[in-house]
Amino acid sequence: MLHTITCQVKLQRGKLSLAPLMKVVMREILFLICGPPLRNCSETNLQLQPVPNNEQEDNNGFIDMDAFIVSFEACYIIVSLAIAAALYINPYWRRRWFYFIEECLSNCYCFVCRRMHIFRWT
Repeated sequence: MLHTITCQVKLQRGKLSLAPLMKVVMREILFLICGPPLRNCSETNLQLQPVPNNEQEDNNGFIDMDAFIVSFEACYIIVSLAIAAALYINPYWRRRWFYFIEECLSNCYCFVCRRMHIFRWT
């Protein structure tokens, strides 16, 4: 439900000031997005509860890191073997792959050689 916004627009030095209107509009938008504002808690009412330190269960995130690492390594090995098999089976792809690697290496070599003149003492 959008409320009708009435705000007095001020005239300052010949310019139209919309700051009060923008404050009201932003307050309404934040209310619609985030809900009503939180109540103001004083420090005396604030009670901190200690977080239990459970050594047996480590919940740092929503991903089980051991399973993630194992599955990542397995996928990496499978993809590497699939690429090697495809290059072994198809000689055209193999030639194109090695040509691509050769071009990458020569481009990197040329890039480094062109940039080395920056470090020379002349």
